Amino acid sequence: MIESFEALPDEKRERVIHAALSAFGHKGFRKASIADIAAAAGVSKAMIFYWFESKHKLYEYLAMLCGSRMLGEVSGKLDDSVTDFFERIRTASETKMAMLRQTPALLAFFKNIYLEPDPEAGEVIDRIKAMSEGVFGGLFVGGVDTSKFKDGVDAELIFRFAIWASEGFVSELGEVTVGDVDAFIGEFYRCMDMLKQHLYKEEYL
Repeated sequence: MIESFEALPDEKRERVIHAALSAFGHKGFRKASIADIAAAAGVSKAMIFYWFESKHKLYEYLAMLCGSRMLGEVSGKLDDSVTDFFERIRTASETKMAMLRQTPALLAFFKNIYLEPDPEAGEVIDRIKAMSEGVFGGLFVGGVDTSKFKDGVDAELIFRFAIWASEGFVSELGEVTVGDVDAFIGEFYRCMDMLKQHLYKEEYL
């Protein structure tokens, strides 16, 4: 009864979400237990099964919830008047990193999503990636000033490459802690600056 879970008071609901994010993020899907999550959240194991029916459905709920929250934050921060492709990339990256700094359990969970070897979680991960690609594709393709690119540059291919790079960027978080985020995002920005130098016309650099 996910509806019953979502009707809980905010504090209690977020406590369960945080406990589950931490468990899955640090132990992985296979080793995380409903008992541990329940104990950390201060609720009974029976209630978690009542809300979600199974560990798999809880994992799926968390993945879709966190993905939607992050994409919603990014959508809200992007200004339609900003048409520069690389400025949009920077805004999206800064927004995502701000969320990860504020919620270390979220960083651990997203690391696990991209590194999770358990086949039972594979379908959920594929859905998250597809949702991310669809939303970010819309954010970065629509309204971007493609005239800034050098003649002969395939802008659509660059957009797709940016999405692939973002996925690789997230997968690299497997080696990163919250304290490393600033240095890591700095490296990502340097890569984007290098691409801009090679892809933009001189007058837009």
